[in-house]
Amino acid sequence: MAVQDLYMGLGALAYAVAKADGQLHSAESRAIRELLEAEPFGDVARCAFTLKEFHNDSPEEAYQFALRYFEANKRFLDRQRKFHFLRIAHTIADSHNDISDCERALLDRLKADLETL
Repeated sequence: MAVQDLYMGLGALAYAVAKADGQLHSAESRAIRELLEAEPFGDVARCAFTLKEFHNDSPEEAYQFALRYFEANKRFLDRQRKFHFLRIAHTIADSHNDISDCERALLDRLKADLETL
């Protein structure tokens, strides 16, 4: 496995956060596109996001996919990258109105899960 595999997880995570409240909003789509374009392997993350969207995965399926990729590549998932990925997830959740209860629960869960990796 390689560091770019973390970004497969990031793309799936972006999808999970955006769909946590039930639908992908255009503001979230724009935020995701901008955020992922700024990443070193943003094209990989964007592909993962697009695949999750194409298959209409549930937020839980996408979240579990992300965690599997994070776990498998945790040697590349240092403290700084964990914080960065969490910040990206927060930015996506906050891009459309306020953070919903579903999004907040997912973000809290992500923070706890990242701490255990």
